[in-house]
Formats: sequence, C-alpha cells, structure tokens
Amino acid sequence: MKWLSKNIGIIIFCIAILVLSVRGLSGNPDSTQLNTDKWTSEGPFELSPERGRFALTYSLVEDKSIYFSKEIARFTIPDLGYINGKYVSLFAPGVSFIVVPGYLLGKVYGVSQVGSFFVIIIFAVLNALIIQKLAKFFGAGNLTSTLSSLAFLFATPSFSYAVNLYQHHISTFLLLVSTFLLLTRRGFVKYLLIWFLFGLSLLVDYPNFFLFLPIIIYSLVEAIILRMRSSGLTVKVDLWKYFGILGIILPLVIFFWYNKSAYGSPLQLAGTVQNVREMDSKGNPVRSITPDDNEGDSIEESGNTQNAATFFKTRNLANGLYVHLLSPDRGIIYYAPVTLFGILGIVELTKKKKQTSLLISVIGVNLILYSMWGDPWGGWGFGSRYLVPSYAFTAPFVGLAISKFRKNTMFMIMITLTFFYSLSVNTLGAITTSSNPPEVEVEYLSSQSHKVEKYTYERNIDFLSSHGSKSYFYNEFLSDWLSPWQFYLVMVAILMSLVTTFILRMNSFRYGSEIEFVLKGGKEGKNLKVYLEIMDKLKTLPRGIKFW
Repeated sequence: MKWLSKNIGIIIFCIAILVLSVRGLSGNPDSTQLNTDKWTSEGPFELSPERGRFALTYSLVEDKSIYFSKEIARFTIPDLGYINGKYVSLFAPGVSFIVVPGYLLGKVYGVSQVGSFFVIIIFAVLNALIIQKLAKFFGAGNLTSTLSSLAFLFATPSFSYAVNLYQHHISTFLLLVSTFLLLTRRGFVKYLLIWFLFGLSLLVDYPNFFLFLPIIIYSLVEAIILRMRSSGLTVKVDLWKYFGILGIILPLVIFFWYNKSAYGSPLQLAGTVQNVREMDSKGNPVRSITPDDNEGDSIEESGNTQNAATFFKTRNLANGLYVHLLSPDRGIIYYAPVTLFGILGIVELTKKKKQTSLLISVIGVNLILYSMWGDPWGGWGFGSRYLVPSYAFTAPFVGLAISKFRKNTMFMIMITLTFFYSLSVNTLGAITTSSNPPEVEVEYLSSQSHKVEKYTYERNIDFLSSHGSKSYFYNEFLSDWLSPWQFYLVMVAILMSLVTTFILRMNSFRYGSEIEFVLKGGKEGKNLKVYLEIMDKLKTLPRGIKFW
C-alpha cells in the first residue's frame, strides 16, 4: 500500500492520458450497426484483429454463444472461420473473454465498445508499473524508473495498442508478471503462478508459447542446485519446484474446452478451420480458403496455426530484422528510437547482474520469432506491434542508462530530444489510426486509388488534417473547443512537460540518485571504499535535502 500511495499520481496521470486517447464511439451497437462504415473503416473497428476479438465478446454476451450469427460473421470478415456449418472466430479466445466485464460495464453507460477497449488500458498501466519495479530492482532510482515506464507507455507503438482491442498488452503483462515473480520472489507458489500465467498466455495468443520459453527454462534451471565439495561437483534438484507445473491445468482445461466446443476437437486450433473471405446475401460462404492457401500470411492475420513451424523460416530473418529495426513503415529507429538507449543499460548491467540474461532472452526470442514470421509487418498497423513485449523488456534498461550517464550533458540532450520525438510520433498514432499499410503493398494501393499512398506516420499526419481524431473523449467532449491539431499538440505538450520535469528534477538532485545507485552496488560487494565515497557525497549535500 505504501508503494501504491507513492505512485498514485503517476497512475492517475497514465490512466488520464490513455482515456483521453482511447478510440471509440458512444452507443451500444447491435450486429446490424456494427457492419456500417461508422463502426468499421471510419470508426474504432478499422482492422480485422479488433473486429474478430470484439465479435466473440459480442456473441458471448448478446447471443450467449461462441458461434457467430450471420451479421456478426459478416462483420468479422476476412478473419472468419467456418466449420460444421457454423461461423467461428479465427483468434485465440483469451482477449475476448477478458474484456467481457468492460463490455458489460460500458453497456450500462451506453458505451459498450469503449468499455471493452478500456480493459486494455488497465493492462497497459499495469505493465508500466511492473516496468518501474523491474527498473528499481536493477538499480534505477525513483525518477529514472518512472521515466522507464513512461518511455514504454507513451514513446513506443505500445501507446497505439493500449487504446484499441489488441492482445499485445495482455501478453506483455503475463510475461512481465512472470519475470518479476521469478526474479524477486521465492517459494513454491511463484512457480505455480508462473505456470498458471503461461497457460493463460496460450489462451490470449498462440505465439506466446515461444515468448514464454526463456521464462520457463529459467525457472526449471533455477530448481537445479550445483555445489562444489571436496569430493567433487554435486547436483541437487528441488523437485517441489517442478510441481509448479500443476498451475497450468486450469488454463489448459479452458483452452481444450473452447477448442472442443468451437472447432470439434480439444487439439484443433483456429487456423485449421476453413477461412471464409466472402459471404452471399443469404449469409452463406462464397469464397473460402484452407490453411494451406494462406502461405505467407501471419498466423494472427490469417488464422493459420495448423503447423506454426512452417511460419518460422530462416530465409525470412534478414528481411524481418530490417522490417522491425530499420524500415520506415515499422522500424524501431523511426517509431521508438528512445528504446535504443536501453542497449547502454544492458551493457552496464550484464557486468553486474546475471538476471539480465532473462530479459535479454525474451527480447531476443520476440525479435527473432517475428523476424522469421511470414508477415513481419503484422498486416496493416502502426509501427511494429509484434515488438510490444520487447519495448517493455527494454524499458528498464533505458532508465538504467539514464542513471549511468545522467552527468553527461551530451547524452542527456540526445536522450531528451529522442524522447520528445518518440512521444510526438506515438501520440500521433494513438489518437488517429493504426490503418497504415506496409511498404510492400503501397505500389498496388496507389494503382487502385490513383494517388500517392503513404505508409509511414506521414499517413497519420494526413489523417489528422483530413479526418481528425478517433479519440472517443475528443469527439464527445472537446471537438467544439479544440481542432484535431490543437488536441494533438496539447497531448504532446503535457507528455513532454512531465518528462522535462522529471529530467530537470533528476539533475537537480542527482546526488540522491547516485547514492542510491552506489548503495545497491556497495551492499552486494560490501566494499568499504564504496561507503567512504557515499559519506563524501553526503557531506556535499545541502542540509535538509532528502534523497531517494
């Protein structure tokens, strides 16, 4: 509770910014209304991942069924499954289940869609708080650890995917909680919880199986104790820790039940289902494809999970790395360059804490997995949405880099300007649209529209000028007072002001941060020289100044 009271201000701030940005419309749309442009291309359900997940939530609540009515099926196209004469979802069901409470609460106030999207905001804020805790665990101070969380939440594409209906923040939450438990807690219960969260992650998104592997392997190895004795090396295994695997039972029961109910077999996944791309006027499937026809599409976009291994092709790796890191349509260097400063923090911490290998492994698996993916672009989107977990696991190291180099004026100028750039770009994406095509589709789109089609965040700039904002709060309460550009500039100014305040305050009281950093290192090393240096620092502090 003490920790919560200290952070209540930043929690309220983060929620407020995300609520101001959340996309949506007033009303409780029925199945007929959902199929209009107002709710799809011009509204909050502009892309198929949002429609597909909301469709299942709607069916569960309104139709009391995991099967889609013909109207909801039409709303879900092109990611629509068809099996045994019934229309079904082509997405893992976890997100749709989780947002049901938000849908029900929003429906009471006439905003069922906004209520559903708000659930994702909760997970995004929780992710920021866990990042703050991880940064502190690795040695950052209060201010720098908070800057880490702000960098993740508002200076990466995570901002855009916190205000609509995607699985990325929920997946990231499960990964972060498991990592935090593994690094900071002891006892059998933590292993039980990690396996439980691992099982939940499979319900949220199938590729989470691979993202969780470093965490699962680390927990298994942790149960092995190596000791050097006079007789030689001895190996002891704490078997009780392995019984934590029992935690996965309940999520797997739900997983198998859903697959059996929806697809006819506990082991049959969404991608093995026939994919319907068109329906006739009577609601019958007209054009459909089998999973084998989806070669080259992403599992998430096509639903093809019949053989996930076929999507991990090493020949895609070079292009995938370019797409995620350097390309103008998805690359980190264009959309989240502030995270690159985390490399300095990683270099610093790998010398001191072996636990950094766990975070680095998750980042590596995430990057390599989706670089070998058939569709590294993630369909139409803003920045690289597949790398949201990597943004989160890199963020603590950004704070550590600031702690390490805060006295270096050139470094602070560079990271501040980069922070401002990243905030500006990602605020633009959050309050406008995620419907940005990958570069490889632009030539075809231009030939169809007979105009130059943009594919970077320039498309969002044009959208803000021509269509305005998709923010529910702006359109409902502020549109008569502010133009879309004024709303955008106010949002950016608020975020920049907070970051500037933190940086200036950190430099004003830099000795306090430095002492905490040295204390943590000194405590481990029990080095007398370290403590003498601390005492020298204390003598230079003006009387009455408190340090953290």
